[in-house]
Amino acid sequence: MKASLSFLLCLLFLSACFADDVQNLVQTEREFAAMSVKFGMREAFLAYLADDSVLFRPDAVPGKEWMEEHPPRSGILSWEPTLAEAASDLGCTSGPWEFREKTLQDKPVAYGYFVTLWKKESDGKWKVVLDTGTTNPAPTTAASLSLPPASAVAKKANEDLLKADQDFCINAKTVSDVLADAVLLYRDNVAPISGKQAALAVVNQTAICTPAKANVSSDGVLGYTYGTYTSNQQKGNYVRVWKNLSGAWKVIIDVSTPD
Repeated sequence: MKASLSFLLCLLFLSACFADDVQNLVQTEREFAAMSVKFGMREAFLAYLADDSVLFRPDAVPGKEWMEEHPPRSGILSWEPTLAEAASDLGCTSGPWEFREKTLQDKPVAYGYFVTLWKKESDGKWKVVLDTGTTNPAPTTAASLSLPPASAVAKKANEDLLKADQDFCINAKTVSDVLADAVLLYRDNVAPISGKQAALAVVNQTAICTPAKANVSSDGVLGYTYGTYTSNQQKGNYVRVWKNLSGAWKVIIDVSTPD
């Protein structure tokens, strides 16, 4: 009885920690967005990018170094998270972005969706390790935040996730098994695609992709992979966010951006 009670208390403690992590991550994302509006995109990214961060311009480049070497861009980039996941030292946020030429009162001239991966550093602060996104038509619904319940599962090493991504790339038969039921797909020039059935109609199972890197949270709950792909003479980059659900890695977000 005592062992069962201790186990239950442990799970409740972990759930509370994960909930705090998600809330802190959402707050950090919103502070990041507010800084972009107030001080500009370059200053905001330099403040929140980790030293080992990756951006896509259009291929993967060292994020902080790229920002330091390029001058500020005029205009206002604003965004709002509508999805957030966190597991120990790794987090993920996603949502719509808008770009205006001068002020927040201007009508947006471009829209899209972002996916940002975060890591918790030794001081407990979240820093961006990867940022990507798509350009899309204006959203038809207002942004609202959805926080999925957290769960504690067994650990998985980076090598295991990289292998899962490689299997995803080379074996079309595994696509249905690997996609989470509530998977979210981002593609340029179309609205986000939600749900496995809708995603299966869009995922290009003939594309040849080459994984470049995998990273997993220290508790093995959340991870991400990225790499390049070629399809019908088109080249581009992909980012996948994975969640360990009942001991199996599932894709919860898939982003493809052509060069």
